[in-house]
Amino acid sequence: MRFNIRELVAQADDAAVDYPYVDPASGELRTAVCSRVYHINLVLKYTYFDKEEQVTIHYERIRIVVGKDGIVRLEEVRVA
Repeated sequence: MRFNIRELVAQADDAAVDYPYVDPASGELRTAVCSRVYHINLVLKYTYFDKEEQVTIHYERIRIVVGKDGIVRLEEVRVA
């Protein structure tokens, strides 16, 4: 299975963003450069017949983390 995320990535904001924070040790305002990423949650539903000809449904949950430069990582989402 393939998904084209080219248009989504093309519309993404800058790859890095400056976040201000207060340094807990000195109390000074500082800036950290952080990666900007977007999370795409994908749920796939598989329906099939098992050996006993019973309908079986299986779900697969995947989180696709993308940035301006493409896919950063894939995460399997487990249901608690």
